[in-house]
Amino acid sequence: TTTGEGDTKLTFQEGEQVTGNAPFFGGTQNSSTGETSQQRRVLPLRLTGRASSEGGDVTSYDEAARLYFHPQARRPGAGGPDVWDATKLTPFTTGAFATIALAPGDAMKAQEGLPFAPDEKIEVPVRFDRSGAAAGETFTVTWPRSAWERIPGGWALEWTDRQTGQTVSLRDTASYEFAPAASGGERTAAAAVRAATPGRALPLAKAMAAKAEAGGAPEAQAAADAPRFLLTVDPNAGLPVEATQPQARADGRDAVITWRTFSETGNARFVVEREGEDGTWMSAAAVPTKASGGTSTEPIAYRARVEALAYGTHTFRLRQIDEDGAAAPVGTPMRVEVHMEEAFALSGVYPNPFRDRATVEVAAREAQQVTVALFDARGRRVRTLFRGRLPAGETRALPVEAGGLASGVYVVRLRGETGPARTQTVTLVR
Repeated sequence: TTTGEGDTKLTFQEGEQVTGNAPFFGGTQNSSTGETSQQRRVLPLRLTGRASSEGGDVTSYDEAARLYFHPQARRPGAGGPDVWDATKLTPFTTGAFATIALAPGDAMKAQEGLPFAPDEKIEVPVRFDRSGAAAGETFTVTWPRSAWERIPGGWALEWTDRQTGQTVSLRDTASYEFAPAASGGERTAAAAVRAATPGRALPLAKAMAAKAEAGGAPEAQAAADAPRFLLTVDPNAGLPVEATQPQARADGRDAVITWRTFSETGNARFVVEREGEDGTWMSAAAVPTKASGGTSTEPIAYRARVEALAYGTHTFRLRQIDEDGAAAPVGTPMRVEVHMEEAFALSGVYPNPFRDRATVEVAAREAQQVTVALFDARGRRVRTLFRGRLPAGETRALPVEAGGLASGVYVVRLRGETGPARTQTVTLVR
């Protein structure tokens, strides 16, 4: 059969094994192509449907969509599908479902193979299809950067919703949320997909086209057949700054980030951002350019420090800001492990002195029972701030309330199962 057409089928006997070099695409051994991990770049996409926009139950999930950059892959439309493309299959379900598929031509694909180093912009249409969707259902497309493999920092990656006209950068945001069309302008795939046999290759996109919900008018049918989204990869977006890959290391509870530029054009500053637990990026440090007037062709060394980090793993990224406010990534994200050197850590109380409320942070290198208490100047315990099990390496912030206490000097003491006690003094003023 022709690549990208016909049934997708693999038959093997129970207990059969393959030894030696395995010429299968995606295997760790691929002698037929000579592929190595340095010869591919991967950009995955994931679709999640929920019952409502307020975070309802998950109703559908599809992670079978990704771009795969390889030296032997062809551009879309350059000679048809190749071995680096993978056909999109119907879900193994007879109930409601939703999918996204790469659709650069007639065929719907779970994987679109692209040149490893394209020399010009590539636009890949992405089709959204659903069957049996419930009222009020919302969908989110995510592109987890943790799964990206060797995507160059100078590439511009954009996601466009043709229905709303909105365009977002895959580097600036982690996801895109949308609602299905109320009527028309979107395929529901109800008839064609339900008629398909689960596990078989999806028919060609044109053959799957459902009648538009808006009465079947030609213009509505054309809108329904057109993929809703567009994924753009521009390798020539370029960076106004040529720089080395930033390096990050731990220095006690601080993170030190260093990098060197080879040239700068219209540069204003660099910003170090830290990834939060919810996946959002927050500014952690800013470094003004050292280039005179923001432009230089000479090497320049830079350094930034992010202080007082919690114990554990932290992810940072470096961004360059132009004089006109435009931002661009510099290199790829970096991870730093902040380890505890001693059995316990007890931060200074802040603010100090305080009037109504202060905060103290505690941590333990190993999980154990700890007690954190507040003592007055005569050594009497006046408050127990925490008593319980403290997980290993977790920094916990504890409040120190002033209610019922007289002005004066107090001592916060941390005592656990191992190691000596730790103390900090704090002053309460009325």
